[in-house]
Amino acid sequence: MKQFSVISVLLLVALLVGCIDGDPPTPSPVVPTSDMYTEIHAFSTDGGTIYTEAYIKRGGPTTTDYVRLEDGDELYVSKNKSYSDLSLTSDNFFADVSRATDEHHRMQEVSHSSETAFGIPFFSFLRFSLTSYGELGTRYIANATGFDPGTDVVVSFMRPTRLDAPNSRVTLPADFEITEPIQGQSAIYSRSLEDIVIRWSPSGSALVPSFFLVANCDTGDVGTWEPSLASDSGELIIPAGSLSGVSGNCILRISVTRSQLGLVDPAFGWGGIIKAHQIRFANVTTTD
Repeated sequence: MKQFSVISVLLLVALLVGCIDGDPPTPSPVVPTSDMYTEIHAFSTDGGTIYTEAYIKRGGPTTTDYVRLEDGDELYVSKNKSYSDLSLTSDNFFADVSRATDEHHRMQEVSHSSETAFGIPFFSFLRFSLTSYGELGTRYIANATGFDPGTDVVVSFMRPTRLDAPNSRVTLPADFEITEPIQGQSAIYSRSLEDIVIRWSPSGSALVPSFFLVANCDTGDVGTWEPSLASDSGELIIPAGSLSGVSGNCILRISVTRSQLGLVDPAFGWGGIIKAHQIRFANVTTTD
């Protein structure tokens, strides 16, 4: 199980803040789609609503040259079909516009991800998992409803004067729920003496869940861990004594995530990543 100390977390925060204070983003009209890289993530916490976040860079994945969309360049999130499939053919123009707004959600620019999704600021929480999605920079977000498990999340990059990239696509993974620990129960676990058991259902998916644990303690200590499993067994046991490095009474925040990789539109010359995630949360009260 990977563990990161409080110092490691603080260093990470410093690095992330450094990303914000870097060079200004490049205006999109000067960058051809063939010289762009994108990363897109769609999250659901309830099996129906999704929060989508994306960025575009000039050059490959390791560059920090973020792109700001200008002069009509737009990103849209849609269900099952591309924005390029939109056709306003009805006799009722206003009905067509209303339908288009319901089906295609324009992504809004944010300078960094301080926004709250689904009522909880889980993106700042997730970024401590040290994935490749740990940078902060110019990015775009959208909330949308009606995205059931198995739905295709389609992100379209539409450009009035450059090549479109209308069909970055990923399927939202199957729904699941955390069945243990039961939320609202008053049990308090001893980190040194008791195993902590996490169970979810249904299990047996080909998508092996990932886990991220954060302990926030009344002593000021913060600890993070990333346990792993080889298969979707439906159960993760955190052995007694394994949550070391923190002391006092701690709220342990647990996330369980199933992630599905999709395909980025080939018009992005540097490629990219698009993933859809079903994520569930639980809290556990712990003591030494």
